[in-house]
Amino acid sequence: MNIVFDSRPGEIYDIFLSLWLANNYEFASEEKRNHGLNEDTDLEKKIKSIVIDNKINLKKLARYFQKEIEPSQLLSLSSLWDNPTMAQYLEFIKNTDETKIRKLMMKLMMNSEVDENEAEIEKLVSNNFLFLNYIKQRDIDVSLKWEIFCLLDNKEIYLNEFTEFINEYLNIYKPLYKERKREVEKFNEEFKKNLEEGGISYLNEFTNKFINFDTYENIFITSSPLIGISVNMEPENNCCYVLIGPRTKDIIKITAEKDALEKNMIVLKNISDSTRFRIIKKLAERDYFGLELAQYFGLNKATISHHMNFLLLAGVVRVERKDHKAYYSLEKTALRKTFEFLSKELKL
Repeated sequence: MNIVFDSRPGEIYDIFLSLWLANNYEFASEEKRNHGLNEDTDLEKKIKSIVIDNKINLKKLARYFQKEIEPSQLLSLSSLWDNPTMAQYLEFIKNTDETKIRKLMMKLMMNSEVDENEAEIEKLVSNNFLFLNYIKQRDIDVSLKWEIFCLLDNKEIYLNEFTEFINEYLNIYKPLYKERKREVEKFNEEFKKNLEEGGISYLNEFTNKFINFDTYENIFITSSPLIGISVNMEPENNCCYVLIGPRTKDIIKITAEKDALEKNMIVLKNISDSTRFRIIKKLAERDYFGLELAQYFGLNKATISHHMNFLLLAGVVRVERKDHKAYYSLEKTALRKTFEFLSKELKL
């Protein structure tokens, strides 16, 4: 097993995530409140001030960082590892060819009938007219469709303007990050030391066995002051990419150390979401891998992954690599405990 820690990919990820948070602060805060996570770290408050104090081009911010596409859905962690400095990554973005851009858009928006049809995907991404017609038919926000059209109309100009916007923002972000830099560096030093000494056992302990890492040959770990924990699995490549940070242990405590009321309220908040309830109901039948769930519910894989991350944090599901796929299973014991808690507290 190959376990590698590098803080640089996380530093790049934070730049994009902070911009998304700045543009979607209320939405992100509501999501956290709904799932028992603490709101408003000092860094997040400072990010919010970017908009309040008009420190950045708000029109461009709204264009490039729309609510519908979170950085975890848009950014490939493997590409961050291949281009671990901001200069390299922005160059990578500018040099991405149109076919790859179309495939990325397909990944974010494709519906179930073309998910496994490689021939249909290749046909759509190789023909601009067919691809744009496909986008027109998607049930997505009109402003997002417009951005895709603008991007494909003149990729070079669009991506140059986007990377210029990012470079301008770096001068705003660096002072914000500087205040947290020592805390992050201390976390990185401690985590790396413990990982070198304990290997996979330490990783499992640190994440409270969030997923079964033992089934992956390559595990790439990076850190972020803005992320609690995020996992991007590529079971077909036997790779798992993990984002952690100083807040990870606090968030893991949601299912490990909080009192009975808090733990069960988090489970109930998750199953009160209609999509997550339907996912749980489906998993009660048997284990499913991500694409199967996406096809069944008519959602894209990025949306399924978003919901599964919350269910994983709540301790309601587990994930394990089997047959080159990431399979999700229902933690029935956790649900039973919540229902027993309800029955006891409400004297049912």
